[in-house]
Amino acid sequence: MELLHTSLRFSWRFRPIFNLRTLVREPLKGSAYMPVVKLDSASFWYGRNPIIQDMDLVLERGITGVLGPNGAGKTTLIRLLALDMRPKRGSVVINGTPVDDETQARKCRRHIGYLPQRFEVMNLKTVQANVEFAAWAHGVSAAACNKAAADALAKVGLSDRANSRAFTLSGGMRQRLGLACVIVHQPDILILDEPTVGIDPVQRSQMRRLLRDLASDSAILLSTHLVDDVAHICDRVLIINHGVVEFDGTIPTLEQIGNHRQHRDIHASAAENGYLEIMENYAS
Repeated sequence: MELLHTSLRFSWRFRPIFNLRTLVREPLKGSAYMPVVKLDSASFWYGRNPIIQDMDLVLERGITGVLGPNGAGKTTLIRLLALDMRPKRGSVVINGTPVDDETQARKCRRHIGYLPQRFEVMNLKTVQANVEFAAWAHGVSAAACNKAAADALAKVGLSDRANSRAFTLSGGMRQRLGLACVIVHQPDILILDEPTVGIDPVQRSQMRRLLRDLASDSAILLSTHLVDDVAHICDRVLIINHGVVEFDGTIPTLEQIGNHRQHRDIHASAAENGYLEIMENYAS
């Protein structure tokens, strides 16, 4: 059993409420759960403004949700993990390989599928053509691009729209097209920024099931403002604020914190109350 990576400040204040045995994180039964992505004392700043502060983090197989307010550092964190930028101090390790320079970064990006919140597709091209282009861009051989694209579209449930122009897709279908483009090269690591934003409840439910299916083969980092999305599908949740990890643990632990909240919001779920408790009373 591995001690929950909460901040000392947070875990100490909750000891009168929770037995220390509740502040643990166990690997999921039946999962290999070897580290896939690791941050070692990573920091990033703009000018004198710190964004990520000496962060240590291990991302494992399964789904890890990242929550935090606007300006907490979520987008910077996922860009560091996606190798879209490099830390000013500290390091990123991908599948055991430290990413020390651009040569290493190019090699390691082959293991990563990164879907930013805002992404572009070729609207006048077919859905199939978009995914084939993504396959080629990710290093899939030209001879294999067609099959790789077809397989990715089957995984996201868009096979029947393969010959449709991308501009004809609904918001939810467009999100699934984006996802197909980042899984087409079969990455070990998926990094997704707000993948359910702007889609309706039915499409959100479909996306949740899809991500759960993909988690059997990948380490997925899901950044979102939607606590209930995290509660429904994530194995683990990080709450960050001002570039610092304030909570790192399981959904049941977060819900337990919410259920013990002194002034519970009766209109919010247990997980939402847990998030509010941490942000209002224990965040830096």
